[in-house]
Amino acid sequence: MTNNIATLHPKYSGITFLPNGESVTTAAAIERGYSIQGAQPTRPTVSTPISVQPIRPPTYRQQLCALPEAINRQSAAVALAEGNTINTLPLSAAASLLRGLPIEGNDDAMTIAPQLSAADHEMFKRRLDIRMAGLRKSAEYGSEAASDELTKLNSASRIVQSTGVSWGAAFTMAGLEARSTIKTILEIGPR
Repeated sequence: MTNNIATLHPKYSGITFLPNGESVTTAAAIERGYSIQGAQPTRPTVSTPISVQPIRPPTYRQQLCALPEAINRQSAAVALAEGNTINTLPLSAAASLLRGLPIEGNDDAMTIAPQLSAADHEMFKRRLDIRMAGLRKSAEYGSEAASDELTKLNSASRIVQSTGVSWGAAFTMAGLEARSTIKTILEIGPR
């Protein structure tokens, strides 16, 4: 009498052992007429589809603004994020730049006057520092244009500190186009 019972492999449910010791797939054993010992009866399972929204990774700007160094320097962090990517300014380098900047004060004290108030002057100087920090980092990555502009901005800053002339005059003396330079600097940070 032939034994038509194949034994299911203890580890792999797709493999069975025939009575002669041969191992075949479970489907092949069933095709040959063997019944499978140790097989669990299959029951249809009901699964409910789950709607899962993929989690989007945070943007570079979100990552940069979440740095501890950016907490008290939000306008500087936003300005750095707008002109850079993770490839051009890694987060560790951005954190170093932000750490080197002074903590931002309350800009509500600024007054509207024909001349720059002390708060307006400090705000302009702060935005100039942010611009120079960004240019310094770009220059480190090999940008000649950034290096050239950084040199001219440093010269203009020294001119203002030593002579007290206006920023426009200092930019012109340093070889920059005053209007476009001032406009670029004022566009940094919140508006």
